[in-house]
Amino acid sequence: MINKLNWYYYRYSSFERGETVWRLKRFIDILYWFFIWVKRDKNLNINTNFKEYPCEIYGKTILITKRIYWASDNKNNKLAPSRFVFFYNKNNFEDVGELKFTNELSRFTWYPEYLKTLDKNDYPSAKNIIYHWFSQNQFLNSFLWLDGIEVGLRTYHILVALKKNKKIDMIDNNNYILINYIKCCESWLTKRLSLYSSANNHLIAELLGLVSIYYYTEKYDLIPNLLNKYIGYIDNQFHQDGWTTEESITYGKDTSIMLDSILKLCSEVHIRFPKIGYLQNKINSINLIIEHLNSYGFEIGDNDKSIIINYESF
Repeated sequence: MINKLNWYYYRYSSFERGETVWRLKRFIDILYWFFIWVKRDKNLNINTNFKEYPCEIYGKTILITKRIYWASDNKNNKLAPSRFVFFYNKNNFEDVGELKFTNELSRFTWYPEYLKTLDKNDYPSAKNIIYHWFSQNQFLNSFLWLDGIEVGLRTYHILVALKKNKKIDMIDNNNYILINYIKCCESWLTKRLSLYSSANNHLIAELLGLVSIYYYTEKYDLIPNLLNKYIGYIDNQFHQDGWTTEESITYGKDTSIMLDSILKLCSEVHIRFPKIGYLQNKINSINLIIEHLNSYGFEIGDNDKSIIINYESF
């Protein structure tokens, strides 16, 4: 008990100016989200068919079929039950399993390759598989909505892949579901950005998710406004020598891929903002340091063996 109180004391001591009010507002917002959760369509049950797909998650092959339960830790055979998103304790192994295994499949890192396996007759599968996920994991009613980094990466992998495959993207009998999904993601990410002392690689993933939404929906003018607003937070992810404040090779690699993907999405739609060159230099610095450390076989910081698809791989 004393140790827990000490942790809260030192955590509070690290708060930045204005952070207490911001956190209080986020806490009050739970009532807002709860009201939306209560009013959701509890009978959303989409009868969709899609092409099955074998996906490797941390060395184990998972066959994605209509019988799959998305919010599951397939390594430890744990299922995260459906409930209001703020009723989960993500550190409770018995409740949600091991986080990286429960979340990984629903990051949709496999989705760009999945689209490449579809022939013309299978094109409806591209969105049907998303709708199958959404029918099981309705907004605010699943563990898979809890962390902004997961929402951001899932949104990025899905929407950029669809945008790059226009012939597939045009075929859809339930497009209103995708539109609803995008609105949910935009609302969640906008209101739940990881700011102040919580800003880390999670924030970069959340911004990537929002940029992907504006890219897919062609709201290009919102992208520079978003990045200019949070450029200070992005800058704070780096030391002066170019290394990331996460002090991890893996998270440094992830930050590099996410920032690089943001800049390349901007470049594709001819968006410019003052700090593009500055951020590109940061990316180059991270990559040089990672290359140097890897050449000596160093393993620094946390390594969850995470995978994020680089923009150029879509």
